[in-house]
Amino acid sequence: MLFRSAVGAPDGFVALVSKYYSASWNGWQIGMDQVDGTINPWYLKSRADSVIGDFDGRPPLETGSGMADGRWHQVVFTVDASSGGILYLDGAEVSRQAWRGAAGATAGSYPLVLGAYPGSNTYYFTGDLDDVRLYQRALSAAEVQDRKSTRLNSSHVSESRMPSSA
Repeated sequence: MLFRSAVGAPDGFVALVSKYYSASWNGWQIGMDQVDGTINPWYLKSRADSVIGDFDGRPPLETGSGMADGRWHQVVFTVDASSGGILYLDGAEVSRQAWRGAAGATAGSYPLVLGAYPGSNTYYFTGDLDDVRLYQRALSAAEVQDRKSTRLNSSHVSESRMPSSA
């Protein structure tokens, strides 16, 4: 997925893309702190079985700050039974975390949501999203790099705006 966050966006943790509902403990999300620009995803089979950073004393699964810079970035989060979760930013691995508990698929039937934290009506992503893709398998590091090279280094990044209601 490609994203471009507005510089100086309002306070709040938002989901760039999510199939989760607040406090459900089942689903997944790629989230962002719009103030410092940190990207932090999670994948929850249950409260006990998950790939989630900065929870229950686990080290953060995140990019570090600085992504709220007004430039296009690629973010990819892969999850599989053997590797756990791997977070990539602009084609490079930035964080990795093993499963806590038993690996497995989520069972939530929540809708796919772009640009908002599900269950909250106060925090919305301020910026642009493009080329959101979901796969039924984890991409390899080479596939992530290839997609980064062909998307960020081409003229295919497009912009579209919702019409104003003026």
